[in-house]
Amino acid sequence: LSTKREQIASLRTVLKTNKQTAEVALANLKSKYETEKVVVTDTMNKLRNELKVGGLWIFISFIP
Repeated sequence: LSTKREQIASLRTVLKTNKQTAEVALANLKSKYETEKVVVTDTMNKLRNELKVGGLWIFISFIP
């Protein structure tokens, strides 16, 4: 009976450690995702602005 209790306690410790490890990994992935999202959004905005400016320049250059 004592051995069973020790095994249960050991398993609980392992499960708790695994849960904490998974939570840290998930937090890291979320942080990486948010960082990448900001970079992509910034890049897309820059490209849109370049297209707007480029389109405007092309439009103006064809005005007689």
